[in-house]
Amino acid sequence: MNLTAKRDALTEERELCDHCLGRQFAQLGHGLENYERGAIARQNNELSQGDFDPGRVPESAEPGGTCDVCQGVFEELDHWTELVVSSMERYGANTFLLGIRPPSEAVEAEEQLWESYGAMDAETMKTELSRLIGKRIENRTNLTVEFKRPDLNPVLDMNHDRVELQVNSLLIYGQYNKHSREIPQTVWHCRKCRGDGCEQCDWTGKNYPTSVQEEIQPPFMRETEAIEAKFHGGGREDVDARCLGKREFVLELVEPLHRDLDLEELQEEVNQSDKVEVFGLRPADKDEIEEIKEKHADKTYRAYVETGEPPEDLELEKLRS
Repeated sequence: MNLTAKRDALTEERELCDHCLGRQFAQLGHGLENYERGAIARQNNELSQGDFDPGRVPESAEPGGTCDVCQGVFEELDHWTELVVSSMERYGANTFLLGIRPPSEAVEAEEQLWESYGAMDAETMKTELSRLIGKRIENRTNLTVEFKRPDLNPVLDMNHDRVELQVNSLLIYGQYNKHSREIPQTVWHCRKCRGDGCEQCDWTGKNYPTSVQEEIQPPFMRETEAIEAKFHGGGREDVDARCLGKREFVLELVEPLHRDLDLEELQEEVNQSDKVEVFGLRPADKDEIEEIKEKHADKTYRAYVETGEPPEDLELEKLRS
């Protein structure tokens, strides 16, 4: 079926908005939105691939319109945009990636259209909606689209007129030295009560009053207002051993409200502790958690040994060997 015949069949049998008509020719031409392709397709008696050019868009072309396929979903772009923006406004973020669940009946109608006329050169309604609403969100906010790991993942459910928001963790890479021989790396809950508090742990819920994690995370929790922090270390050392080799870690801050941190200032605050010292704080990505956990590191241990009798030279040689 040539382009003219396809256009005629589509417009004769169904009432289509310019979005849904133009979406059937989405791979033709550059620098056009689908509603502009639809307007071009309607105005030309004989339609060819060269007609899909920005210079040929009719002045009357505009978004929206009633439609048997999308059921007018493109008429409500401002509403959908407001719904998503309002769901994200309490979070200080820099990037987002929008997910869309179009109306189920509209998706079924689109699939039926493809069964009749094929999907060659077409684009899905979901993709078009995501692009158009995403652009409006960028214009309304300071957020930019990020495909790899956005700060926020709003999913717009058009069937129920709601947004499901996933807030991705903020990850901070660093290294630490542990100067204390009395603290573990992470929170060590009481074995008896498992953190609830009991007589054995003096109602603290912990075996040790503090840890490397608890020495590092408080200022980050305060500044981000995250709901939780997770500590991912590149291995760990015994409670009664100091660590002076700058062990790598990633601090994961779950569902933070704020992300713009002065890491130098936070590092200085953490290093006021006499138990832990941190170095080289910077933003991290998710892959680094696995990388530091799987990394093999050679270690050197130094121990002080007290003997009952002064050791003889031969005994010391045996130790050195």
